[in-house]
Amino acid sequence: MPKTFALVMSIVIAGAADLRAQTCAGSLATVEADGRVSAGSKQAVLEALRCGMPLRVGFGVDADGDGKPEISHWADAAFLTEFEGDVFAQLHDIQRQSPMRGRAAVAMPEGRQRWSGLLGTNGKLESHFDDGTKPVTVAMRSQWCLDDRASACTPQWRLAYRHDADGRPLAGTKRALFEAVRRGYPLRVAWGFSLEAGKTIRLEHSAEPVFVSIVDDRDLFAQLPEHVGQASYHEADKVLFDKPSVMWRGLLGTTGVFDAVFVDRATGREVRRLPQRAGVSWFADAPAEACAPQPVTLAVPGGVRRATS
Repeated sequence: MPKTFALVMSIVIAGAADLRAQTCAGSLATVEADGRVSAGSKQAVLEALRCGMPLRVGFGVDADGDGKPEISHWADAAFLTEFEGDVFAQLHDIQRQSPMRGRAAVAMPEGRQRWSGLLGTNGKLESHFDDGTKPVTVAMRSQWCLDDRASACTPQWRLAYRHDADGRPLAGTKRALFEAVRRGYPLRVAWGFSLEAGKTIRLEHSAEPVFVSIVDDRDLFAQLPEHVGQASYHEADKVLFDKPSVMWRGLLGTTGVFDAVFVDRATGREVRRLPQRAGVSWFADAPAEACAPQPVTLAVPGGVRRATS
């Protein structure tokens, strides 16, 4: 993945009041009417443009000058231009429309009059009607975002596959999980249970596996990080470290297998083994499947062989 693409995708800005509250998932910059950037950066918009990412823009009309737009618009950037450090976006032509104050209505006047707009990160909007009148340039506050198509391709934590304790699929696909592993994307696993036994017990765990294997293109098994065993895992007042030499290890699989073992590192002896079945949710920090390139194959003839010397 290009570094610039990763840079753009990693920028998500929390919205502020008014127009900034209407941000999309991939907010890049908020530009005030004086051209000042109040959130994000023009550089992020430029990088998105240079990577060919689809952009959406939002802008609000503040007719009475009180700092709050009476009406706000969002549109796809139909044609993008980079010039002297700023980005200019032509918007698709639309039929002229007229907001009706006090009636929460927007009407389209008779006729075929069209409106065109050119919005810039310089804080300006050039507005043009095709009735022969001269275009008008006004100061305009704007929001610049990656649209949903680009957000779908943003590497982020997604549920790749989920199964029950017997290995039956519940959500996602094994294929998505396997492809994430083959492409080297980070994984996380999460599992838990609830129990009514005199009192309600609800326990949930999450961990990042340290070793993952795909077996026969059919199932996946993951070793969990070794850690010091706890005196209890489900009683809050007893969640304390147990003997410092006793380590816990876990092995989870898409078959529902869950092999848990406690080993005393001081003696090398197995202290306790807890074979279980577990429903597991497998997450990958990856783009959506539709954005992924061609499949990667790791199991190839001669991929691994015994060294002869």
